[in-house]
Amino acid sequence: MPNNDSPQTATPQLSTRGFVCDLVHVNRVMKMYAVQENELKSISSFNFDMTLWSSLCSMALAFAANCIWDLVTTDADFKTGIAILIGVLLFALFSVGMVVRYYYSKKNLIDNIQELTNIKE
Repeated sequence: MPNNDSPQTATPQLSTRGFVCDLVHVNRVMKMYAVQENELKSISSFNFDMTLWSSLCSMALAFAANCIWDLVTTDADFKTGIAILIGVLLFALFSVGMVVRYYYSKKNLIDNIQELTNIKE
């Protein structure tokens, strides 16, 4: 009769038979640019400005959608609603223009930095 009082432990049997090991070698190519601190601050401010105007444009478009919804579903004053809607859409268009302006300004600054450091891609 086996003794059940003592715990039985199984020793794992490790076998390398049939095990396939593929060695992987990874190379990473990184480009480093010599960027001055004022240029880095300019790029950072462009990123901030793009984020600000994108957020304002998103807010204006949401407000415009709310104006349209109110005009369709309620008996609001139509002329006032259209005037507000036109103003909000013009502000949204202006915001999109500002985002595009800052995007191209940042792109031109980065291109100038690359030209000054003699980097050819």
